Amino acid sequence: MNEKSPNTTDTDGGNPFHEEILRSVSDGIFLLDARGRLVLANEALARLMEGDPAAWTGRRAGAMLPKTKRTEGVLAFLAARSGTEKQLELQKRSRGGSIRDVLITLKPVSWQGTRHVLGIARDVTAVMEAGEAGEGGGTHRISLESILRAAPTGIALLRGRTFRWLSRQMAEMIGYNRTRLVGLEERRLYETQEEFERIGRLMAEGVRLNITVETDTRWRRRDGRIVDVHLRSTPLDPQRPEHGLIVSALDITDRKRNEEEIERRRKYLEAVLRDAPDAIITLDPAHRIIEWNPAAEEIFQYSREEASGENPDELITSEQSLEEARHLTRRVIGGRKVAPLETVRYRKDGSPVHVILSGSPILIGGRLQGIVAIYTDVSDRRAAESALYRSEERYRSLVENAPIGIVSIDRNGAIRSLNPTLLRLLAPEADPHGKNLFQMPPFDQPDVIESFHRSMERCTGGVFETAVEQDESTVAHIRYHVTPICDAEGRVTGAQSLVEDISESRRLELQLQQAQKLEAIGTLAGGVAHDFNNLLMGIQGRVSIMLLETKPSHPYYEQLKGIEDHTRSATELTRQLLGFVGGRSVETRPTDLNELVEKSVAMFGRTRKEIRIHTRLEGGLPFVEADPGRIEQVLLNLYVNSWQAMPSGGSLYLSTHTVNLEAAAARTFSLPPGPYVQISVRDTGVGMDEPTQQRIFDPFFTTKQKNRGTGLGLSSAYTIVSNHGGAIRVRSRKGEGAEFLIFLPASKSRANAASTASARPVHRGSETILLVDDEEMVLDVGRGLLQHLGYTVLLARSGEEAVRIYRERREEIDLVVLDMVMPGMGGGGTFDSLKEIDPGVRVLLSSGYSENGRGREIISRGCCGFIQKPFDIQTFSAKLREALSKHPRAS
Repeated sequence: MNEKSPNTTDTDGGNPFHEEILRSVSDGIFLLDARGRLVLANEALARLMEGDPAAWTGRRAGAMLPKTKRTEGVLAFLAARSGTEKQLELQKRSRGGSIRDVLITLKPVSWQGTRHVLGIARDVTAVMEAGEAGEGGGTHRISLESILRAAPTGIALLRGRTFRWLSRQMAEMIGYNRTRLVGLEERRLYETQEEFERIGRLMAEGVRLNITVETDTRWRRRDGRIVDVHLRSTPLDPQRPEHGLIVSALDITDRKRNEEEIERRRKYLEAVLRDAPDAIITLDPAHRIIEWNPAAEEIFQYSREEASGENPDELITSEQSLEEARHLTRRVIGGRKVAPLETVRYRKDGSPVHVILSGSPILIGGRLQGIVAIYTDVSDRRAAESALYRSEERYRSLVENAPIGIVSIDRNGAIRSLNPTLLRLLAPEADPHGKNLFQMPPFDQPDVIESFHRSMERCTGGVFETAVEQDESTVAHIRYHVTPICDAEGRVTGAQSLVEDISESRRLELQLQQAQKLEAIGTLAGGVAHDFNNLLMGIQGRVSIMLLETKPSHPYYEQLKGIEDHTRSATELTRQLLGFVGGRSVETRPTDLNELVEKSVAMFGRTRKEIRIHTRLEGGLPFVEADPGRIEQVLLNLYVNSWQAMPSGGSLYLSTHTVNLEAAAARTFSLPPGPYVQISVRDTGVGMDEPTQQRIFDPFFTTKQKNRGTGLGLSSAYTIVSNHGGAIRVRSRKGEGAEFLIFLPASKSRANAASTASARPVHRGSETILLVDDEEMVLDVGRGLLQHLGYTVLLARSGEEAVRIYRERREEIDLVVLDMVMPGMGGGGTFDSLKEIDPGVRVLLSSGYSENGRGREIISRGCCGFIQKPFDIQTFSAKLREALSKHPRAS
């Protein structure tokens, strides 16, 4: 720093033209009060020192200086305040990292009557226009001309938007000769009239308010090139606006381009940080977080505000990983990169996150300026790897424990792997690995080998089956799935196969087919029984009418009674048939088992004349609570089983007697102690061995020859007896026949057990009955019965006709006798339609089928009762009176 001779300058009342020129230059200008506090500073100083003048105002100027220059600066200020001009040289590091040389000149001034110090700061890095030290150690004063030459700013005097004077730099900036521009309007410099007018309005506003205005604009040089300029406009004399404006223009084209490029790169980097899937963190040399991108927020759950200024080693690590993190920090602060490594960091909630971490130092001029760390979240990958491992383990467990055989072979049939299930199937081989599958039963058969090779050659999978004779009486059915195995180039290298023994399922399929046939036969039998009941209805009805008009002394009276008895027997047969094929629910009542045995034997004996049947029934046998139809089904199943066990004929022995099971004996049958009625069914057939007896009641198990049954009969018998609270057991030996024992709990009730031989009364009436049936014969007989009973009869031959008649004559109809099964609108639909017309309608449901099934469902919706065809006039009359008297019509 060189001293100058004392030179006190009074700024008050100075030449305003010179003041505006000095104010417009690019040098930084500032004013200090007598205590060294900043009073004012121009924008050029703010740009040079990279600070905010408004924030500096009132602070001591030494705060703007580096610490190493503050003492020297204070001494220079004191000297200038005392009247001696001083200069101070210093180096200023910009934010971008570059070093700039700055020359500060301090000189005493009087401002507003008080001594101040005026400071001029100039960037002399590239331009050293300021005075340098002479040989005698003195300094040159900074003149206006030297400032104009050294300043990169062009300066001009405008009056009425016309050049009156301009500096050489201004002329060079726009490519014109100085002298030629004087007197010309500045409009030629602007690209558009709108821009020219905008600048004019700003300048006028500055004159009006007596302020300096600044703005950026674009000028067109003489050669047509566009330059960006920064304009400053100040009134030459605020008191005399007509004197014009001092305008300074700084070419900022390169700066603009640099700023645009910097802005583009900044936005690019911001986009990278914002959209990167990885957490990107920048830190200062002290390892404090500066930048924390959105991915970091998402991965670690800390917001940018929460993370800013924190040490990541303390923020996202645990006690276990803290030492590792600090080691990596020391490495990167030391200027070395951290190669990607997989580790664990922790989220805000404490949960771990698997990451791949890499870090690099940011070095500028060999000095550490910061650190960048990148964290890649690999939790999903780790989870996928873990899931894959678990999947492999599950697959291995599945293969090893699969109930079907699994084998993998190469193209020639050599075994690569197989599971224990197939190993058991391939016994007696102890270790078949490496052996050829096609040399081992059952895969050594030509059709199996051919199917494997065909699948591999065509590169298509397939499902095949083969049959293998295990012994003279047993054939095993094997199903195998063949899937080719291909390499990365699509070439078949082998095959995989799933091997399944389907012998049991094949047997069940055959049994199911037999069961379906039985079901179809049952459906057919039910339909036949229904139609046969309608025929019996015609016979029974006409006989009932004839008996009403025939006296017992008439010679045909007994014949008619015989017809009625035979009809009743036929009716019982059809009811038994419906019960046998219809699977009715258990409806128990006190039942005489002797009577059931006799009736079932009579029915069975008529069809199996080659079997000699012997019965020994205990007299006075207690009644049991039973569903007679179901117990008859059990007996018939046992009879059929015995018949099939005696293909050449034989004897069937039936007996009943009362037994009292003590506790020990009852436990063997899984029954409570007490009195029971025992039924014995014994045959002289082929008998059974012990294994067969163990499975005799299993569903679908059968010892019958093919096409001789389904194996469901004994299982059904077992279920029915169990549902009655009883038990069924078998005793047999091979070649010595078999005996089935049925135990049913004895009942003390005998009510309604015996049928009465007394004549049943006929109930008459006078109401109107609507009879609905699609069978003309039933309508004809029903009309006759009703008319003989005194009723008025209306007939309907379909559900639709019944609904129409009832809608028209509902007031006079007292009861509807409705057939359940009709084409078109059936009994259920007809009943619902009648209920819609009259919710209080009285309906007696009639059918050739039993009350169970669809009949019970319709009755539950509000029918008055049910009568099964065929019925005699006594039963019909009783049902009519019951429906009419117990179900009065709603008023």
